[in-house]
Amino acid sequence: MSCKVAPVDLRGSLGLMRRRGIVHLMADLPAVEAQRGDLRFYLSEAQTQPNHFAGKPEPETLNRAIGRALAKLMSARGLTDLETAPRAALAELYVFCSVMRSTPGEAGRLSAAFVNPYQVLTIRDHLMTLHATRLRFERQRDTFEATRAIWLMRNGVKGLRLRDSLERMAMPDPDLWHHIVLEHDATCPGQREAALWCVQQSACDRATVAGFLVNTALNGSLKRAVRQGDAGFVRSVRRVIELWNAGWYCNHELALDPPDRVEQTRDTVLATLDKVACDLGGDPWPVPHGLFIRYEGRAVRRRDNWCLMTGTLLSPPKYEDYVDPIAA
Repeated sequence: MSCKVAPVDLRGSLGLMRRRGIVHLMADLPAVEAQRGDLRFYLSEAQTQPNHFAGKPEPETLNRAIGRALAKLMSARGLTDLETAPRAALAELYVFCSVMRSTPGEAGRLSAAFVNPYQVLTIRDHLMTLHATRLRFERQRDTFEATRAIWLMRNGVKGLRLRDSLERMAMPDPDLWHHIVLEHDATCPGQREAALWCVQQSACDRATVAGFLVNTALNGSLKRAVRQGDAGFVRSVRRVIELWNAGWYCNHELALDPPDRVEQTRDTVLATLDKVACDLGGDPWPVPHGLFIRYEGRAVRRRDNWCLMTGTLLSPPKYEDYVDPIAA
């Protein structure tokens, strides 16, 4: 016996999707009222005013951007009321919004059902750019707020080490870690401990880790630790190299100053690692693969209001040192 498929009512279609595409997808969509509810949500988001932070407008959220794209699409197709929209039209709009939020692979699959998939994906690309800007803003804003909290609590807590202050921050701050790692006094145990803590964080930038490993080899810190029997520091440095080779450090946003700061140090650094291995009488140390290159990227944001000796902020954080200017 052949199994008959119930016909799909395509009356009222907006012409956004190919007939075969909409018929294929409609069977897997949520109930009509659930589709309408999601579309209502996006349209309501489009009507909201952007929030302000520190007196400045925040970048647009993805939901609001989807809502504006949806409203524009409905207007272009002459659809003014979701409540009376035909089932086919709701399905097309729902799939359109789904493309905007889906992973790249799923977005490609769904967009293939549209008459003009390139146009739909172009809209998605624009919204993903807005979304990336929003996510970057949220990270920067939250780091600013976390630093401000440290500043506000500065009088309530005494005797903190620099590492203590770092651990108390509610958000990672790779710019601060870079400042500490590249500017700390390697002969000060507290500052060295804080720098080592920074490069043990998975969010630490690759430029920061590269600077740490090269500086540690060239400034005598590693050799001095071997002579003094500081096994903990020596093991930690080796562990950083192992993590580097394992691909643990994924962030590569920051630039070294200058970018070729470590590029020409390979022979000297590797000779130092060989000497350490010889002095320890153990296995050869791993070579940090791909480390001796140029590190180009954005400039590191100012964090010189931190006192590395006391582990405290000398002045409150400034908004412009943390958050990118919002494009008009």
